Amino acid sequence: NSLIGPGINDIDVSLVKTTPLSRVHEGFHAEFRAEAFNVLNHPMFQVPGRTSTAVFNATGGALDSQILTATSVDEREMQFGVKLVF
Repeated sequence: NSLIGPGINDIDVSLVKTTPLSRVHEGFHAEFRAEAFNVLNHPMFQVPGRTSTAVFNATGGALDSQILTATSVDEREMQFGVKLVF
């Protein structure tokens, strides 16, 4: 009598480009970074809480079905950044 919830597929991507700025100072460079979290933007729902109960009839059909409404992972997020290294 156990219930198995949906799986989690979370893919994060990071791209970095390093650009030398040798005209200013030797070893001085800039890093451009782009990061994306939950790239596929696939909804991943949480399982119902432990305190909730599901009631079944004699044939195994659910009388009180649980509705999955909350997600376990945030929606797609992207961030960009620049870092100067000297």
